[in-house]
Amino acid sequence: MDIITGCGIKLMQCLTIATRYAVCRRQFKTVPGQKSERKLMDYQTHMQVIGSNLATAYVLMLMRDLINDMMQKSNEASKGGNFDGVDPLHHYTSGIKAIASEYAYFGIDELR
Repeated sequence: MDIITGCGIKLMQCLTIATRYAVCRRQFKTVPGQKSERKLMDYQTHMQVIGSNLATAYVLMLMRDLINDMMQKSNEASKGGNFDGVDPLHHYTSGIKAIASEYAYFGIDELR
């Protein structure tokens, strides 16, 4: 649970830094007739990188909430002696931890 949460939070922190940088940073004087350079955020490819990683970060946090709900239901059921939810919960958390780590790693690398 902590790995999934940490991956989502770190990706969101990197998105904050990258977005602030993209809004302030100007480069490449490509607009004819203007003296100022374009902001990084004006480039479609830059917005695509930030937008796709923003969506990924939100999905990671939604998956964390889903796993948390499953864990609470499993804990309640196990108090009554029903351990049927433990095995699927273990499989889901194992897979989502791997996916969250990979998406956070590559997302943070892409935002650099």
